[in-house]
Amino acid sequence: MTSWKRWMMVVVAGGLLISCARAGIFDHPLMGKKAPDVTVFSMQGQEVSLGSVVQGKKAILFFWATWCPHCRGQLTRLKAAQGGLKDAGVALVLVDIAEPKRDVERFLAQKGFDFEILLDREGEAAEEYRISGVPSFVFVAADGKVREVLHELPGDYLEILK
Repeated sequence: MTSWKRWMMVVVAGGLLISCARAGIFDHPLMGKKAPDVTVFSMQGQEVSLGSVVQGKKAILFFWATWCPHCRGQLTRLKAAQGGLKDAGVALVLVDIAEPKRDVERFLAQKGFDFEILLDREGEAAEEYRISGVPSFVFVAADGKVREVLHELPGDYLEILK
């Protein structure tokens, strides 16, 4: 088989996968289920229950890591969206996965981000939320159920939580 034919097969297969994902065939296992209540840590070292952070609120959980170039781009988008999210009553919860606090602090200072960050020290929250890669956004409705899990912030992110 020529490389051109192989390439076309990859493109067609990729298109089918994207179509299936958009049609809901490959929905995330937590879709429609209660968001897991997992303990993470504040930057000050205090235990924080993700369940209590999102309880009764619309929320976007953002799982990320400092080494991830796509996460950096999404952090910039979140910074721009921060005011609109607050006005819409949406809690923005940023969860760094399995990195030392000092690395996260250094990154935030270098990039000028002033987000409140929670630390998933051992990756347990990411595992409970079945995060398959970073960046990952978990959209949680006010009823506590997961509405969507995506790898980028879509333009209609507020619509997802209605």
